[in-house]
Amino acid sequence: MGARVRTDLPAAVREDADRGQRGTGRSSRRCCATGRTASPVPGSGPSWKDSASMVLTMMLAGQDTTSSLIAWTLHHLAGDPDTQERVRAEAATVLREFGPPADPAALRGLRHTDAAIQESLRLRPVVPVMGFRPTRHTVLHGTGYDLSLPAGQSILLLLSHGARAVPDPDEFRPRRWFGTMTAQPFFPFGAGPRFCPGHNLALLEATLVVGLACRDFQLAPDGGKVGEKLAFPTGLRLRPQLRPGTAGATRR
Repeated sequence: MGARVRTDLPAAVREDADRGQRGTGRSSRRCCATGRTASPVPGSGPSWKDSASMVLTMMLAGQDTTSSLIAWTLHHLAGDPDTQERVRAEAATVLREFGPPADPAALRGLRHTDAAIQESLRLRPVVPVMGFRPTRHTVLHGTGYDLSLPAGQSILLLLSHGARAVPDPDEFRPRRWFGTMTAQPFFPFGAGPRFCPGHNLALLEATLVVGLACRDFQLAPDGGKVGEKLAFPTGLRLRPQLRPGTAGATRR
């Protein structure tokens, strides 16, 4: 199957982009399925191989990471009934119909859901370590000392939840994201030219799944010891109970 994907995907990417350039697709300026811009200058822009690689990354590499984010968020909400109720209440208002809303912009109304996801990312980042190289000589000013980094020096940053600027860093407190937390350095999806291309899709998927889960089910821990391996949860079990009168219960 892997060999077939590597063979068929580049052809599909090129065919889709060609339709966009000919004006026979949804747009004559953009390849909608791949996000690849049809450049007016022949030979410029990403190659077909690069475009196919980006599509494959969004299709496959984002699955485990997004599901891990969703699992950790539901785990934290199961242990925090008050926050889970706030998420349920807003989801019941915003996500009234069965399934996803017709307008994805409606998900912006799920503020408590988004805060829970951000807090889960802070506590359990899917990518716990990230590598950087400064493009020029940089001095990081610390408390009592400065760290001098020459251009090209490789550094590893631990995306830990123990930042000094975060009060009670071990606690799951989504409401902190309604305050000054948004001004703190936080980049679970990377930064700069290598910023995760699936960032928006991952957050959209996580917001929708978490919101619908809390709307239709009351979540509680199901015992057992929850562990972590390579940033992914192990032994995580929940006990969902279908809420009466929900869209899911009505359709049973």
